[in-house]
Amino acid sequence: HLLYVWTLDGSGPSGHTMEAGSSSVAQGSAILLRSISYVTIQDLILEKHSATTKGLIEASASDHVIMSRLEIRYGGHQAYGMAFTGGDHNIIQDSLVHDLRNDGIYFKQSSTYDSVLRNTLYNIGQNTDAGDNGAICLGGVNGASDHGLVEGNLVYNVGHSDTTAHNHTIEVDRSNYTVVRYNQIYNSVK
Repeated sequence: HLLYVWTLDGSGPSGHTMEAGSSSVAQGSAILLRSISYVTIQDLILEKHSATTKGLIEASASDHVIMSRLEIRYGGHQAYGMAFTGGDHNIIQDSLVHDLRNDGIYFKQSSTYDSVLRNTLYNIGQNTDAGDNGAICLGGVNGASDHGLVEGNLVYNVGHSDTTAHNHTIEVDRSNYTVVRYNQIYNSVK
């Protein structure tokens, strides 16, 4: 799948701001992949999402999705940065994820063989009223995310001051055969 952008003046899209969606809290994700496989998304900046609990990028039952060199920033009330439900062999790499109130990267409900590689995540999980409030999560309440790899990420300024809340830096919950290694973490609530 390819997305082509033609500007009105015929110039390249890199110098232009493009908007999708609305400011409504009921609005869905900026990028939504449903049962779509073998997709590469790269070199995008996504910001200012106002949806209640959706991700700026959300995928369900999608396989072999590669996301590279993205900047995901300034999420809404309880919005995730990137959320995957189901699917397998998905990769998020070399991206910058910051200033989100909920999870930055979330693989949940039977996602398998997914990788989170060489990303920088900061100012994540500042949501004091609800939500997961963490940088990277594999698994979670609704099911496992098995055979994952979380490697080489820089993660800092995660969570909020309420240490009894559901804060986490890197969470592997109900997941089997997941490897977490060579990550740098500092200034995290827990």
